[in-house]
Amino acid sequence: MTLDNSGGLSRHVTLALTRLTKAYTGMYTQFLLLEIKLDNFQLSPEKDWWTYIWGTPHFSQKAYRHLLGHVDAHPVFKWLWKSSCQNKHKVFFWLLIVDRLSTRNILRRKNMVLPSYDCAICNNGIEETSQHLFFQCPLALTCWNMLQVTPVDSDSFFGTIESIKAQISSHMFMSLIILLCWTIWTARNELIFQGIQPSLGQCRATFKKELALLMHRVKAKHKPQLEEWISSFG
Repeated sequence: MTLDNSGGLSRHVTLALTRLTKAYTGMYTQFLLLEIKLDNFQLSPEKDWWTYIWGTPHFSQKAYRHLLGHVDAHPVFKWLWKSSCQNKHKVFFWLLIVDRLSTRNILRRKNMVLPSYDCAICNNGIEETSQHLFFQCPLALTCWNMLQVTPVDSDSFFGTIESIKAQISSHMFMSLIILLCWTIWTARNELIFQGIQPSLGQCRATFKKELALLMHRVKAKHKPQLEEWISSFG
């Protein structure tokens, strides 16, 4: 029994030594190749300088394109960042379109325990997803009707945004979409955290207030149309 154990140990030691020898042989071979290259290397009296594969020493858009490659982003992202909304609205909507806004289905995905994961606004036993909360819930449909818009059910969030864009004849369409979604989100949060029951009048007032603030950010050529929008809400 002792001889068998010694033999097994000997085989393991031999195998380990064999692998170690191969590793060192490979390292020594690489060292010899490096030595040959260094022997053949000719030093230059000129000063060394950095070169950049994207052309300039600045970390510019070219650098990002080189590192990330070509990425086809949906036009909604471009419309979002070019809108006239405040940064808090833009970040909110970005979280929404990348499916990171803390709706109840996202909280379930994060293993957060809640009494219910259903929509708190309509209370119809439907899980609160971003698609439902902003485009399918009865309150949301009523809010979109203020803009004379009917969101089209789509398999993608981007498809729904494109359908709304087609129904709004304004250069400020993206700002209107973002602020109306913000209005719905505000009503939802006031219900959950403050117990304030949402209503169309409340949403209308919130949306009108956000449009009034938007007046300070839009270009002068768009202000007359925005004033018409604000006056139409009474």
